[in-house]
Amino acid sequence: MSAPTALYSWLVLTLCLSTAACAEPQSEDEAQTEGAPTCEALRGPIAALDALPAKVLSSTERSVDGAGTVCEVSGYAAPQSQFTLRIPADDWNGKLLFQGCGGFCGSIYIDRANDALARGYATVATNMGHVGTPIDAVWAYDNPVAEVDFAYRATHRVARAAEILLTAHRREPSKHYFRGCSTGGRQGLMAAQRYPEDFDGIIAGAPVIDYLHGSGLQLLWSVLVAQGTDGQPALTSEDVAALAAHVQDRCDALDGNVDGVLDQPRQCSIDWTAPICGASTGHCLSETAKETAQAVYRGPFDGQAGLRGPEFGSEANWIGNYVGSGGRPPLYAGFMRDLFRYLAFESDPGPDWTPRLEDFDRYLADSAAQHALFSATDPDLRAFAERGGKLLIYHGWRDQSVVPQSTIDYLDAVAAFDREPGGTESPVRGFLIPGMNHCHGGPGIHAVDWLSVLEAWDATGQAPDSVTATDGESGRTRHIHAYPKPPGPVSGE
Repeated sequence: MSAPTALYSWLVLTLCLSTAACAEPQSEDEAQTEGAPTCEALRGPIAALDALPAKVLSSTERSVDGAGTVCEVSGYAAPQSQFTLRIPADDWNGKLLFQGCGGFCGSIYIDRANDALARGYATVATNMGHVGTPIDAVWAYDNPVAEVDFAYRATHRVARAAEILLTAHRREPSKHYFRGCSTGGRQGLMAAQRYPEDFDGIIAGAPVIDYLHGSGLQLLWSVLVAQGTDGQPALTSEDVAALAAHVQDRCDALDGNVDGVLDQPRQCSIDWTAPICGASTGHCLSETAKETAQAVYRGPFDGQAGLRGPEFGSEANWIGNYVGSGGRPPLYAGFMRDLFRYLAFESDPGPDWTPRLEDFDRYLADSAAQHALFSATDPDLRAFAERGGKLLIYHGWRDQSVVPQSTIDYLDAVAAFDREPGGTESPVRGFLIPGMNHCHGGPGIHAVDWLSVLEAWDATGQAPDSVTATDGESGRTRHIHAYPKPPGPVSGE
């Protein structure tokens, strides 16, 4: 070895021993988090956030039960889409979950994502552009800007703000998922249809797909026909309880298992010419009550325009929602009154407006423009599919708030969509859950870890043909096959 070469080798060895220059290369996670800005530093100027535009109002470390220490960032995207972002301080899994809201939103449902936070996800949620309660729409009165945010824009802008903030925190996510039910389900479908680049995977439960013409008018109809036109209710809670018992008596055994659950409600039929009575109470429906119940099942306009009513087996859920109980008016009386006062028409009729059954025929045409704004009915998911997007839709057969027909119609529309030859595999799998109410609850076996189902689909590329639902109390399980197949049998009894 020549003298110059030996001297060079000695200098390199000395440098390696005295510095970190020859240390092992950093892992991707180490490189991403080392030297990351502090949580408080996220309040400082971030050029991409300013360009959105969005603003951070607070950024501080706090403890969340089950998830440990997180960096919690609160802010808003223009004009008024408030959000909260939580970033795990340790053990981040590299993914972001956007949690949807419910009803009219108006608050930030971030705590509903704590299960994902505990699994290492960063989580984010938004109030959808306004402040209010889930059942009041006063915020929308003469406010078309807020309506656009509620329709679709708030979700998109907050998704962008969350990604910018994570990147600024040296936590650029490798996966972006969305999860929501009801209005949250609609948020997810809107993202897949309008902003297919925002999410890699979407979980949409009981989505309000046909916002006005499928859900709004159906719920308004159910309340109006039940309340009658002469000051006396045409359908009472006692009537509905008797009807529910009668349906169970006639149809529960059709699936071979008497368990309070109708596995396939559309196999059920009852004789409306015969007495309909509750076996335990002896209460029987009058002819007026029978006609009213049939009108609720049928939906407005004889079920046309996607306006079919709820399914057999859902009757117990009508009490308190379609008909009053215990001296209290039904939930959807005020809920739908606000929807049509402040959201449903291009020109808002305002607080003095009251819906009337005799005017119902006008509401379909008068709400057409707003229906187009708020509805997530587009079956063309090619852009979402081409970038590898995955969409899970689930719906309970007992749902009285968003009837299952809307999801069935959408799944059929997607399946029938004329895709180009050689196109990608359908990015959608839909599941109809026997005995499940709106989003959750009910006598059926319905608890599914949808986030794990989505993760597995995204990781393997293998779309789920069935999912496993559990009953935490009894340990029973059942396989729920993807639509249009019927569900599998109950096991573990």
